Amino acid sequence: MHTVAFCSELSYIAPEKYGLFAFCDLRCSSSGMSEKAYLYFQNQAVVPSAAKSRFRAQWVLGIIVAAVVFLHSGQLPRASAQSRPTVKIIQKIEIDARDIFDAEERLPLSGVVNFLHIRTKKRIIRQELLFKENQSFDQALVDESERNLRALNIFASVEIAAKPTAGDSVVVVVRTRDRWTTNLHTSYKLVGGVHFWGVSLIEDNLLGLGKTVDVGYNQSTDRILRQIRYRDPRLFGSRFAGNLKAQNNSDFDAFEFAFSRPFFAWNARWGLGFDYESTTGVYRQFQDGELIAEPRLNEKSGQLVVNLYRGDRTKRHLMFGATIEKSEIGDNSREINLAGFGLGWMRRRFHKLRNIDVYERTEDVPSGVLSEFVFG
Repeated sequence: MHTVAFCSELSYIAPEKYGLFAFCDLRCSSSGMSEKAYLYFQNQAVVPSAAKSRFRAQWVLGIIVAAVVFLHSGQLPRASAQSRPTVKIIQKIEIDARDIFDAEERLPLSGVVNFLHIRTKKRIIRQELLFKENQSFDQALVDESERNLRALNIFASVEIAAKPTAGDSVVVVVRTRDRWTTNLHTSYKLVGGVHFWGVSLIEDNLLGLGKTVDVGYNQSTDRILRQIRYRDPRLFGSRFAGNLKAQNNSDFDAFEFAFSRPFFAWNARWGLGFDYESTTGVYRQFQDGELIAEPRLNEKSGQLVVNLYRGDRTKRHLMFGATIEKSEIGDNSREINLAGFGLGWMRRRFHKLRNIDVYERTEDVPSGVLSEFVFG
């Protein structure tokens, strides 16, 4: 396994307010084993306004060059009409959604487990499919649909098969088996005479709708932490995902909101990510184990990333992003503003393996090459 990462030509010193960084990531993986190598530069200096103008001009020029490379690289010739295979039409899609245990599996408490667990709704399964009835059958879309369903982390197994019918049509059968998705976590530890304990309840398939709810409570000798989190991978049945998290603690309150459109299919043309975090409360300062000050804490941050994708066999990826962070601790304040763009290439294959990270579950392990170059 060999992994290489490199950046070419980075010599400009950016103004102090902006900062200049470069990040390169070239990953090669095979059979699930992967390595990463990163090269990161950051340099800040106070420079005259003329240098600032040159920096901005070079930054804009870099975006233009990236866009040109993105739009014109990796073009592949299309197959001629004579070389295309016979197209089959999807006549019908059948959803076979199964419980955790089948009726013939006579295991202890299997009936009780099925009774307590709410089976995944068929419409939740259907909305992950990248193909529809009366469309041309495409094995690549079938494989991606399987991966999307497994990525929900609520199924023990997913299988999609095509059954030929009379004429040039097929019936696609989608068969899923649920897994147990309600988990209770407890913890306790004693460190330096301080007791820590906590309990949390997590449901990854709320009411069979594929949503996640996480409620937790943690306590130590001098701190209490309460948390609730809600995650929806398909907001209102769309391709957008949302995540909400709120914390109410003895010394601070925190809120986080994330909204994204992930890279859900190889033919996806664009993606989006937005994240906002807010924390208010007090910042406890200790010296020799003694509390010496509790200044007010107020932190806010936001990040926006826009992704564009092009290409067939090799996917080209163009990114634009910006981050804003503001922090106030007592009379001290800090503000960070960053903007950047990046280019990426990826060529991926997936292997269906079982019992890799989770026992008794089929998982998709990627292999291939992923390279990313980010500048800002």
